[in-house]
Amino acid sequence: MIVDRLQVQFKPCNENAMLGVANGLVPLVRQGSLRRLTLSGSLGAGKTSFARGLLQGLGITGRIRSPSFAVAERYDLPGLVIHHIDLYRLEDPHAWRSAGLRETLSEGLAILEWPERAAGLPDPDLAISIDWADRANPEGPRLLLATTASQDIHDAVDALARNLTGLEA
Repeated sequence: MIVDRLQVQFKPCNENAMLGVANGLVPLVRQGSLRRLTLSGSLGAGKTSFARGLLQGLGITGRIRSPSFAVAERYDLPGLVIHHIDLYRLEDPHAWRSAGLRETLSEGLAILEWPERAAGLPDPDLAISIDWADRANPEGPRLLLATTASQDIHDAVDALARNLTGLEA
């Protein structure tokens, strides 16, 4: 079965706007529509910052650690388990299966950074690509591209993109 992918291209946005997009995904998580989120982009483009914004929006307080060295961090909220997974350091594209990460993808919310480093991952509910609007300016605005097969998620993300006025870089 071929599933059409729906995309939303955001205007170039600064870090505050990018965090606003992350916070805007909270209702999708709370209603159960968003269970697997992948974040792709160049090293340093803002994947972990985006994940932190979403985690904070969901109510995680205190220090939010990057899972770069631990591979996975778990957060427990009432009624919701969240796994923040960084696949960058995987040397074998199939290692995620033997590392016990298969179970985490079906429990609560899984936020996966560097999904392109793993083979055979289940399709995400939402994939977000983050990159610089101008590679010569790594502190400058970011480009976000959201991809989903869900019309409901597309419509919610499209509304976020349209409401970013005033926050662009």
